Amino acid sequence: MTAMRSTLRVLLRAGVLGTAVAMSGCASSSSGTSNASAASNGGTSSASAAVPDACVLLTRRIAKQILGRTAKQTIDAKPNQHITHCQYISDSGTIDVLVTDDWGILNTGQQHVPGEKPFPGVGDEAHINAVGLRVRKGNRGIQIMASATTAEYAGAAIAPTTLAQTIEIKTAKALLPRL
Repeated sequence: MTAMRSTLRVLLRAGVLGTAVAMSGCASSSSGTSNASAASNGGTSSASAAVPDACVLLTRRIAKQILGRTAKQTIDAKPNQHITHCQYISDSGTIDVLVTDDWGILNTGQQHVPGEKPFPGVGDEAHINAVGLRVRKGNRGIQIMASATTAEYAGAAIAPTTLAQTIEIKTAKALLPRL
């Protein structure tokens, strides 16, 4: 049962990430210029400047506070002009963060994800479901997807989703003031 739930969560996460990246690509008329190439050409993209870097928000210090001392960054990416992506993995779990300058990119279609519900008290608006936690601050959005492993897991006493959501909430509270 635990393996099946973990597999479902991974598949849902992959689908949401792919949808977010695809949706942001459809919503833009990007020339495909990255931050690095724009800077090397002497200019900067206004959209690039508007999207906070997920790995600047989710620092190594924050990741270690939440995931423990073995936290290591495994992704630092900008899939398109509207999204940045950062991931840390440790012995106790993962934190995967998408940051966007357009809340609609992260929020579109999420009402169909199992367990979707509002999550009051975090940001201007927040929703949590089986995939992760989405938080809006102004027009910007953060999606936090986490997984948790623990040596203390004892079957149904602690559901992995509950542990993952705890990581997502801690991460949101740490990142929002920096957004």
